[in-house]
Amino acid sequence: SPNFPSYSEVLAQQYAYDPLTFSSLLSGVQGRTVRLLVNSDDSLRLRVAQEIGRMLNAGGLSGEVVAKSSSAYKSALSEGAYDLYLGQTKLSPNMDLTEFFRPYGEMSRGGLQHETLYSMCLNALENNGNYYNLYHYDLNNYNNNSSSRSFCC
Repeated sequence: SPNFPSYSEVLAQQYAYDPLTFSSLLSGVQGRTVRLLVNSDDSLRLRVAQEIGRMLNAGGLSGEVVAKSSSAYKSALSEGAYDLYLGQTKLSPNMDLTEFFRPYGEMSRGGLQHETLYSMCLNALENNGNYYNLYHYDLNNYNNNSSSRSFCC
């Protein structure tokens, strides 16, 4: 957020974000309710979700924070009972990303699974965690296809 004290204008200029364009794109969905799912067992994460909800409301959407206990949160994730979710992923020391791209993987929410990237993850694990090809493939596809649901590392 440009309102964040550590926001970097220099870094932001490297990306195509334009607040006016963003606002005009939201005009077609203003007034809709966006459900943001969050695990209520972590008070910091809950406060962050509430701030995101306020930002959604300020942007013309109705941001509804849906706070659930850990087990209910996992169930809601599995059921897809959300529009957005706030989560945290801690990668293993070898940076294994297979669960993001494995079909029906634990982290492949919202259709993120991708056979080619999953195969590259497996190859990287066999090659002692060499993720160069995975990152190169994904970043190139992400940069060349903005409509892709690609995971950007």
